[in-house]
Amino acid sequence: MNTQKSVYNRLFSKEEKTELETHKVELARKAPSVAKDFEKLDSRLKKAEDKIDKSFMAYKKTWSEFQATIKEVSQDRKALEDDTKEIAQIALDLGVSFSDVKGLKEAQDLSRKLDGLVKDLPKLYKEPK
Repeated sequence: MNTQKSVYNRLFSKEEKTELETHKVELARKAPSVAKDFEKLDSRLKKAEDKIDKSFMAYKKTWSEFQATIKEVSQDRKALEDDTKEIAQIALDLGVSFSDVKGLKEAQDLSRKLDGLVKDLPKLYKEPK
């Protein structure tokens, strides 16, 4: 306990004051310089955000146009499919072989291809939200 008391006495003794010198400390970088660098980073990020926004809006517009085209092609394909069926029926009624009607097989093949595409393509590209 005595040693503790002597340590306190020595620490708080008025006789042994230690003078500390004041030194001016210069910072490596000034705050305005750091703020300017932050502004540059903010500007760079804003430019990138503007660029992605423009791309997204273009994608959104193109996606909508793509969906409209798919719908139109689907409707037009159905109308042409009806024409193909009518031609095939007339050929059958006349006793003409299906394969003898020029372009009929190609028309049916393209109709099947388009039918698959209009069903699959909408799933290929995600709807922008």
